Amino acid sequence: PYIYSEREKRNLREHAYHGGDNGITYIYFYNPVANYLVGLLPESLAPNTITMAGFLCVVIPYVLMVVLFGPDLYGPLPSWFCFLFAFCYFTYRMLDEMDGK
Repeated sequence: PYIYSEREKRNLREHAYHGGDNGITYIYFYNPVANYLVGLLPESLAPNTITMAGFLCVVIPYVLMVVLFGPDLYGPLPSWFCFLFAFCYFTYRMLDEMDGK
């Protein structure tokens, strides 16, 4: 087994995660819109409720796809489903941004 040096152990103890998104879409679209939408929500709304709504936006298209095409997912994909999936992904992404506020 690998034995860590004292320097490596110290660096691990002192590490702090500083995540961030510096992308153009985040800076100019997702962040301002999410801040605006969060202001419209009641303060009594739990963040887990927003997370669950985002989770449903991921699960619903998958379940619908299995119902329409069966477990082997065979057949042509209708265009309305592509639009539904795009809408659900956008909604999930926005809810995820709002959850972090």
